[in-house]
Amino acid sequence: MSFMIRLIEKGDFMLFELIFSILNLFVTAFFSLLPDFNLPSDFLSNVNAVAQYIGYLNVFVSLDLIVSIIALTIVRDNITFVKNILVGLWKLLPFT
Repeated sequence: MSFMIRLIEKGDFMLFELIFSILNLFVTAFFSLLPDFNLPSDFLSNVNAVAQYIGYLNVFVSLDLIVSIIALTIVRDNITFVKNILVGLWKLLPFT
């Protein structure tokens, strides 16, 4: 924390501001490339069907366990996705 305070006092904070603004530019550009999507009209009926099956599954297994498993699966998939993006970017760098 004292490192950041010293940078602000010295006036070198503009470099960090530039780095963060460039990062923000890349993130904004990436998200602008993603297409807009519309949900189909029968989407809610499909969600209701899945919720009904989860209700039946609740008879045999605790719903807390089901939610934990689904949440951990989503987190694992997202971490793997981000790791693959970072590894791909690392391979694009020369001499690595």
